[in-house]
Amino acid sequence: MKHEIAAFKRHDQEICCVMLDVDGFKSINDRYGHAVGDYVLQTVGKILIESTREEDFCFRFGGDEFTILLPKTSLPDAYKFAERVREAVANRALYSTIGEAFNIKVSLGVATMQQGKEEQLLAIADEALMEVKTNTKGKNTTYVFCDRMLAIFGCDGCTRAGRCK
Repeated sequence: MKHEIAAFKRHDQEICCVMLDVDGFKSINDRYGHAVGDYVLQTVGKILIESTREEDFCFRFGGDEFTILLPKTSLPDAYKFAERVREAVANRALYSTIGEAFNIKVSLGVATMQQGKEEQLLAIADEALMEVKTNTKGKNTTYVFCDRMLAIFGCDGCTRAGRCK
């Protein structure tokens, strides 16, 4: 993945990163069992595949987190992508092994790198995701990297969104 990010930087192309976390995943595993937890992860993966373009990179980052790299994508477009994914996941009905219907929600962090440090892109998107997880009550939110976070990372090449939640 670092190779792909570096290649886009060499060609002076904008790339955005979206980090996604399944809200309440431990509770899903505890309530419905690990088979249903696996089903949830597979469903999120399918939604991501359905939502991405051929040139995008989508992978499971670990646990209940996914990462999506969106080459040639502006920050506003990455935010719109994240919102579409969030809504698609929230609107997908899932069923437990006993037929009980339930829905899942996700939180997303979005960041971009235009000419910044490629090794920081994932960390910045993850920090935006953690901002959602720690500072929103309802979760199921998209958070875009902002000025306050820019000061933490000290990366002049990383841009901010016009809107932060």
